[in-house]
Amino acid sequence: MDDDHRARDLWRERVQQHAPAVYDAAVEALTPEQRKEAEAVAAGRRRLAAELGDRERHERRITLEQRADQAGLSFLYNALYRYESNAATHPSMLAVDLLLEGHPRGLLLRGEPTAQFAAPPVYLHGAFLLCEPLRESGELTPALKLPKLPSLSRDVYALLVERTEMRVPNWRELLPPEVVEQISPT
Repeated sequence: MDDDHRARDLWRERVQQHAPAVYDAAVEALTPEQRKEAEAVAAGRRRLAAELGDRERHERRITLEQRADQAGLSFLYNALYRYESNAATHPSMLAVDLLLEGHPRGLLLRGEPTAQFAAPPVYLHGAFLLCEPLRESGELTPALKLPKLPSLSRDVYALLVERTEMRVPNWRELLPPEVVEQISPT
């Protein structure tokens, strides 16, 4: 939680530094409820720091890859996050292969990846992966229980299967059995 809030703090500081008018407009647009929530978060962070003390600055942060491994999601991390990172967020030569195509008059920029490198439905996978922690959050905190979550999970899974089968009909045969079992809806 602290790392997440520190990352948001840094983002806000950078926006304020490089685009003060945008920052000021965003602050001005905050609703009273959002301001109250921000005060509660700040108070919680102060209380947490007082109870646990300041962490050492040299303390090594757990990477997203390590978190995925701890949750048993290494395959999905490597299949989705690494793909998206190299294709878009931190474009590499993969992005060139995915989005540029030779043309008699130069290069053609494609609107979506070539058929050779079919893009996984990253946001759809993300929605699917969000369903499980939401379900468990509802079990732990009744106020977070979403009555329509089971049907939503099934719908998202069905859409994920449909989209995957359109691009890779034999995907179940290609993936390790434990991965297929892991992504089946509960």
